[in-house]
Amino acid sequence: MTEAKWPVPSQLNVETFVLHETTIVDPGELTDHPATHLASIASEPHEAAHCWHHQQRASKFAGEGWISLKLNGQHIMPREAWTHLALFWKSMLDAVESYLDTGTGRGDFSEETAGFSLTRSGQLLIFELRGQRYPAEPLSFLHGLLRGANQFYRWAHEYVGTVPASSLDRITQLQARLAALTAARNSR
Repeated sequence: MTEAKWPVPSQLNVETFVLHETTIVDPGELTDHPATHLASIASEPHEAAHCWHHQQRASKFAGEGWISLKLNGQHIMPREAWTHLALFWKSMLDAVESYLDTGTGRGDFSEETAGFSLTRSGQLLIFELRGQRYPAEPLSFLHGLLRGANQFYRWAHEYVGTVPASSLDRITQLQARLAALTAARNSR
């Protein structure tokens, strides 16, 4: 019989969506009919880019959307928590880097006072989002976040052309730090 390792790896699925419009008047409408208002950068990359450029033409400030975070099968990001995607992902990378450096990281949504945090608590990472706390295994959770960020920045680089190479380099550096921590943990 093999010994179970604790904590059990977390399953974090991340997907980024671009709003079709420049703003949402009724957040309930977004919650009730997401397909009408959102284009996935993963399954509809051309449509998502079209929406991004439409936002840019309509308001000169493109990039509004929503990030789906699904932790161990549970949606943890409310649909009404739409944000400026590039600002959110930059803030998330800052939070991940800070977490790796100090055990605590914090970030914000673009236009609201609610934020998120990553905090080490024993062997767990506590992801706090809009006042809700979600315990997770740290390395698998952070790998999931970085996969989501990498998907967004690669899509934005290829389809929108607005991402500096330094953003992709930063993700690569953070992924390397996580890989080293994972290897160190697995060698114990």
